[in-house]
Amino acid sequence: MQRVSWRRVKVTFLRLLHLHDSPQRTAAAFAIGIFWGMSPITPPFFGLQTGMALFCAFIFRLNKIAALVGTLISNPFSFMPFYMFGTYVGSVILGYDLNVNASTLRHFFRHFSLKEMFSSPIAHAYFAGNFITATIASLAGYFILVWFIGRYRRLRESRRKRLRLET
Repeated sequence: MQRVSWRRVKVTFLRLLHLHDSPQRTAAAFAIGIFWGMSPITPPFFGLQTGMALFCAFIFRLNKIAALVGTLISNPFSFMPFYMFGTYVGSVILGYDLNVNASTLRHFFRHFSLKEMFSSPIAHAYFAGNFITATIASLAGYFILVWFIGRYRRLRESRRKRLRLET
């Protein structure tokens, strides 16, 4: 098994920031990845999030790497808390009195059927809440990344100018 090289992760992230796309276009691709990474349709069909993010990035001619990086928000360590929170949000919005926990969602995913998808309160809360949280997270990710990339590029440019003046 290969060890994770933090330098390689940093270089990959910096390449993402050095793209010739505008900060808005890079952030839009990243936000699409976040949306599909947290989308309520992906847990029953793992792997679909990557395909959907790539498809959207291809259709809108956005950066595919940024979209893929955005999907990494959903990983084996984070997806259950995300979906539990989203289901809780859905139950509050829909007015359901549900006990949302990991075992409830595990049972839902294991016994997932079309009949249950359209009739179960947990399914309604799951889809509504996770759609809302995915939308909010992708919008937040968009604005945070636009700010971060813009700031990074401005700092880099001012450093280049300062170095030119010093020489």
